[in-house]
Amino acid sequence: MKTQKIFNKTSLAIFPISLLSLAISSSILAQETDEQPEQQAEQGEESQPKEPSFRVQLSNPVEEVLVLGRQQSSAQDLVLERVEFESVVDLLGAEQISRLGDSTAATALKRVPGVTLVNGQFIYVRGLGERYSSSLLNGATVPSPDLTRNVLPLDIFPSSIIQSIAVQKGYTADMPATFGGGNIDIRTNGLPDGPVFSFELSTGINDDSDEGLNYVGGSNDHLGEDDGTRALSPAIDGALRQFFTSLDSSEGSLDPTAIEATARRNGQPITFEQAEAINAQLATEVFRGLDVETTDSSIQDGGANFALGNVFSITDELEFGAVTTVNYGRSSRTDNRIQRAFDDPAEQFQDERRTTKNVSITGSLNFGLRWNDDHEVASKNLFLRNTDDEVSITNVFNTTSPFSSGQGSRDNNYRFEQRELKIYQLNGSHKLGYDTREKFGFGESIFDDLEFNWFFSDSTATTEIPSETNVRSNITLDTSTGEVTASRITQGLRAVDVRYTDLRDEVDSSGFEVKLPMSFGNWEIELSGGGKYDRKARTYSQLDLSIGSSTAAASETLTAPISEALSDTNLTNPDFDYRISYQSGLSRSYLAATITDAAFGQADFLWNNTWRLAIGARYEEYKQFSAPWQPYRINGSQLRFDPTNTNANGFPEGTFNQDDVYPSASLTYSRQDFWAEDFNLRFAVSETVVRPDLREVSDSSYLDPLTDIVVNGNPDVIPSDITNFDARAEWFFGNGDNLTISLFYKDIKNPIEYLQGLGAEDSITATIENTESGESQGIEIEWLKGFSFLGEFASQFFVSGNVTLADSEINVGDSVDVAVTNRVRPLRGASDYVANIQLGFDSEDGKHAATLIYNVFGERVFSGGVGEQPDAFEQPFNALDLSYAYYPNDNFTFKLKARNLLDDTILIEQGEVDLYEQTVGQSFSVSAKYNF
Repeated sequence: MKTQKIFNKTSLAIFPISLLSLAISSSILAQETDEQPEQQAEQGEESQPKEPSFRVQLSNPVEEVLVLGRQQSSAQDLVLERVEFESVVDLLGAEQISRLGDSTAATALKRVPGVTLVNGQFIYVRGLGERYSSSLLNGATVPSPDLTRNVLPLDIFPSSIIQSIAVQKGYTADMPATFGGGNIDIRTNGLPDGPVFSFELSTGINDDSDEGLNYVGGSNDHLGEDDGTRALSPAIDGALRQFFTSLDSSEGSLDPTAIEATARRNGQPITFEQAEAINAQLATEVFRGLDVETTDSSIQDGGANFALGNVFSITDELEFGAVTTVNYGRSSRTDNRIQRAFDDPAEQFQDERRTTKNVSITGSLNFGLRWNDDHEVASKNLFLRNTDDEVSITNVFNTTSPFSSGQGSRDNNYRFEQRELKIYQLNGSHKLGYDTREKFGFGESIFDDLEFNWFFSDSTATTEIPSETNVRSNITLDTSTGEVTASRITQGLRAVDVRYTDLRDEVDSSGFEVKLPMSFGNWEIELSGGGKYDRKARTYSQLDLSIGSSTAAASETLTAPISEALSDTNLTNPDFDYRISYQSGLSRSYLAATITDAAFGQADFLWNNTWRLAIGARYEEYKQFSAPWQPYRINGSQLRFDPTNTNANGFPEGTFNQDDVYPSASLTYSRQDFWAEDFNLRFAVSETVVRPDLREVSDSSYLDPLTDIVVNGNPDVIPSDITNFDARAEWFFGNGDNLTISLFYKDIKNPIEYLQGLGAEDSITATIENTESGESQGIEIEWLKGFSFLGEFASQFFVSGNVTLADSEINVGDSVDVAVTNRVRPLRGASDYVANIQLGFDSEDGKHAATLIYNVFGERVFSGGVGEQPDAFEQPFNALDLSYAYYPNDNFTFKLKARNLLDDTILIEQGEVDLYEQTVGQSFSVSAKYNF
């Protein structure tokens, strides 16, 4: 039975690809992005870096860098890699991430110039939203388990599996054409260079979370997996596929009328009362262990990491390496949130207390063969599970029940979201180097040092949210104290809403690249080219049910605790007339697919180690399909797709096809002794594109889980074309100090934007629209400075950081029929400044390392105003963090981390109104690690 279920899901995933091929026929081609050089991981693992065929030579030798402290040297190592790139790139290594104490890729990226973190998951690069950033894993495209966005939520990647992160801000032809603010390539740990064994334990607290909310869930919640307690009952699933009111009906139903009619058609007539009893019995199949209690906990966080690996010599030239890691982490966070209405904030607001329990499990297995320095074939296999179990209690006051009336409503919300990623990658690197030529007797030729790199990635992302439940009650309160004095579940057919959500994304990504370096006198030239092929299929199903009773007799049950009020006895009592209903209008499911074929070519010229010109072009063909899906539709097609109904772009509605060429060019000037030992001046220009997400081209609507906004799709949305200009000056000093100043400008044509509208009393709606124009520009300054000039003791300290000043603008234009207040405003989510400043300490004996980290971003647009309301702005969040590490010997490490020492809160303002507030709390953790 389980095998059949897996087969059915796989078939559904393939189905949208087939539909896309029928809607837009084209050939399939493969291509690859350039796999970047890798740095040594903290665990002692090292994937052999692919040395560039030529490089801009630094006057100071690498040995000068190695005498720096632990943190300074790790930072400088990445500077050496950055200087070899032909475009603008910023890098974070495992050592830097470890020293700063960042637990995920998302929090680590806050340290990169011009990068801000939104909702703790998504990265905004240079003021452009998450749709303007693309993400890769080891150079391959992988799916996103996020329900409404194609981009990866970066909080699911624990820092323990990361070898380095490259944020490329200047487009090159080997990158995906969907390049706006930048491309983020997460490089996981590679093959070991020797024995690897490490074990780490950690624990921590949050001062706001010692008292939280709890309910009894499943027995496997500590593993981040629902054991079936919350799962959709096979009885309900079967009933929806069986019952419908007439032969003309197109939709399944749980209504007693449908049950009675179906039984009559099947020759087994039943009474209406019997049909009501069947309906009531189906209601008992829903998870109802929903009583919430307050619990105390002195420790909120805990985790363990384990790594084991080694390299084995098969022959003098051939070696086999393997390493495996297992990571487990648990955390619990409780926060208080208040959301106010702009028109009457004192009377209309929502006051919420929420507890989120997170479980993170990561397992990896990497193995491969390495032959000398010329050939390597490696397999990287990764399993990620990241689960949030949320329970909240929210008191709601609105125009119908303002606070001063002493009446309101209460929402009990439960959400168990289990996200998983399974990734299988195989990559190879082959070079016609000295060892290969000697082995096979090849003489010198123009093809010396020819490189061929390839990869294949098969990945699946799933998100399951079983039995997401809302129970609404009516409350009475003492307005002088705010204390709730009485509460009863709301009477009506929608007293309890239950939603089941299931997302499955499957992505095949493969590609290759060929590089040929050549030298002619003072000229060094590298020609390269390749291809990349991505194939993505998405299945998204959503089922909405409701339970309730409109009968007066049931009112006596509604003052009891939730589990008692909704007990089997009450639900099946015919006098109470409880009903379970299928909300077909809310159940928004869809199928979607994309196919991307690309080919690129680049030429890199270096003259006299001074002038470097890199030019390239990428041809990319993109096809997209998205259509609403009705899995419980009985008569007719379950897919709402009519290929004869075309949209404004001339394609069948829900589809899109585009092919274009995206050029790039960069010029670098290098010299020595210009205010520093080494100096680079870079200029770059390119053209890229940003495409709508999968759901945005469908005419269905969906609820954005991050903003609680009902978003209406728009089949007429077209991609946004971007022209990018970059300039960067880099100074590298012989003592390891460095200074970088960057300028950037982006011109966006037809930017895709969420535009809010006026909804019902407690809801906000938004639509996806192409606005008229947009732009983003700014300056970034980055530095690393040691204090050795102040004396021997001061040489143990250094300061590093970055500051970005930016300005952005979006012009909605007159063609968009939405009642926005300001038709010209900053881009959504864009900050006018971002600052990251780190004061570091590395003791002379190498046993102590500490960093004080300050991060702040300027106010940014949270949502555009509608009607006469002003825009809402998220206010600056001042984060001061401290990390300390003690290394008593080469094997043991002890760490102490403190987060949000200033105890700042999240605040969104709209005009003079504090629209939204959320506590964060101060967090403290300790860890101990043994590393062989």
